[in-house]
Amino acid sequence: MKNKTGWRNRIIGLGLAAAALSLGSAATLHAEDSAYMAPPKGFQVTWKRVIREGGRSSSGTLVHAVTSSKGDEVVYKVVEPGGDEVRLLRGIFSYAFWRPNQGWAEYKFDKEAIRGLWPLKVGKEAVVKMQFGFGLAKTEDAARKKWTHTETGTIHYRVLRRENVTTLAGTFDAFVIQRDRTFTKHEDQTTDSHSRVAWFVPSLGYVVKQIVIYKPGNPKSRRTTIEALRIVKPGIINRDKPRLWRLSWPGIRPEQSTTSDPTP
Repeated sequence: MKNKTGWRNRIIGLGLAAAALSLGSAATLHAEDSAYMAPPKGFQVTWKRVIREGGRSSSGTLVHAVTSSKGDEVVYKVVEPGGDEVRLLRGIFSYAFWRPNQGWAEYKFDKEAIRGLWPLKVGKEAVVKMQFGFGLAKTEDAARKKWTHTETGTIHYRVLRRENVTTLAGTFDAFVIQRDRTFTKHEDQTTDSHSRVAWFVPSLGYVVKQIVIYKPGNPKSRRTTIEALRIVKPGIINRDKPRLWRLSWPGIRPEQSTTSDPTP
């Protein structure tokens, strides 16, 4: 049961953590339009994450690197030994998760419902019905044959506004997208929810900041904030050192919280 809970928390967290791009700490990027452009292979983001729950807080950093980019989907890897591989649709929905030799988890949903948000425009909405499954197994196929944990639910996306957002990675022209998720766990028929607000940057195809609140309305709920510290795009020259960026993947930094949730 502990493994299932840890994996579920980790998956929700990975959903929040999806990436951004920096041309230096003072970079300012403006999206020319709202057509979706996926980040390329080699795109990398270092995140700062802060978790607050019940008067306690913890913080740390983690690194994501895009290992595959095709159409409007990418695969990114959490850069640490045995780190999760995550499939991401349109930069806003992490829908499949693989931890090598340990387990596989995925959402079943209508991808066209999410694609229907584009071109992004304030006021647009999408309601996505989903099924979720997780299995402890060494291969994807084996995990699918016998799910250890399953859920059903609904995800509601809303494009709230467009604004400039500033993180330590720079200032970006972003759409603010809220995602409300409610679901029922099949094992005990309990329901749960969480709400996420993400600053999505069209020129990057990724988010640069996210705030996730578990069980909205509960004053003791866990609140996670994750924002881009540094973003690297293949071929971008480091202004401080006249050479191409060379990707160094230190993975999870030592100061990172020991919680199993890398955060959404």
